[in-house]
Amino acid sequence: MITDRIIAIDYGTERVGIAISDATGTIAQSLETIRNNGEEYLAEQIQALIAENNAKKVVVGLPRALSGRDTEQTLITLKFIDFLKKKLSIEVITWDERFSTKEAVRGLIEADISRKKRKNLKDKIAAQLILQFYLDTLNINNV
Repeated sequence: MITDRIIAIDYGTERVGIAISDATGTIAQSLETIRNNGEEYLAEQIQALIAENNAKKVVVGLPRALSGRDTEQTLITLKFIDFLKKKLSIEVITWDERFSTKEAVRGLIEADISRKKRKNLKDKIAAQLILQFYLDTLNINNV
């Protein structure tokens, strides 16, 4: 059983969604959205969240085309992941995030959240979905 928190990142060129696990590694919850003001700024914000929440791992969603091929956004995200790995002293892993943002938006639409509010929520909800899928996979494999 996991006893340390895990932070998830939904990286975007404008906004970055952040989610965190509970201490048991069972439930993901959205945490916040950070404006993407550059890699250094993001790394500082993420380091502060890691310290504040005693996180032991970071999971970054890796966007790919439906076919599984890399896209321009995949390459941008991989560059950020490489940067983050150099800046952080904890493990940084990637996780397939196909459908996470679409699922987040769909859920927000079903909840009748206004378009303006959806824009501010979708990234941290996408990070929550990425993390929940990751946690579910870990927990299934550890049964």
